[in-house]
Amino acid sequence: MRRVFGAIFFLVGAYCLYQFATWGALLAPAELKGLGREVPFHALGHNYPWDAVMLAAAAWGLGLGLYFIVSSGAGGGGGVPSHVPASSRWAQRMATQQAEGSWSPMASTFLLNALLLITALFAAYVGTRAPGDHGRHVAIFALVAGLHTAVGLILLVLSLFEKPKGAIALVLGGAVYASGTAVAVLVFLWGQPTQP
Repeated sequence: MRRVFGAIFFLVGAYCLYQFATWGALLAPAELKGLGREVPFHALGHNYPWDAVMLAAAAWGLGLGLYFIVSSGAGGGGGVPSHVPASSRWAQRMATQQAEGSWSPMASTFLLNALLLITALFAAYVGTRAPGDHGRHVAIFALVAGLHTAVGLILLVLSLFEKPKGAIALVLGGAVYASGTAVAVLVFLWGQPTQP
């Protein structure tokens, strides 16, 4: 079942990447047309917010698709292949590692929220650099980033008191959350709007 979800996410991500590349190449300014395959990335923001949303959706779709496909390789997500006896030492070690909860639900949710925070900040940043007035869309993405920051603080507290703690997801999510929150605070305190 995880492979089915992985394939669906991967196809959605590939479609979003196709849309991003196609519309980026078609709507790129004339001075960027000679850059070859990098044109959609150099033209990022000229079709805002569509291109930023498509690029973010492509990254999420491809990332989640690969995650579900790779994580389904170990016995269909159970961690121990069906041909290994449950009494074997290896199976008992795998069960112990699963019980320790390196990827516990609360810590994994915290990591997911931190990645969504970075995504919203990326979309807002593209809008500030895009030609034209995109204040409304930038404000929406900034508000979403603020909500993810507040929710992330609650999830961080819950993850710290969770037993067993999800160490890997907590460390990764903490690093992403701290960097994203620092960027949001610095932009709020010292950021100046660019003149169109």
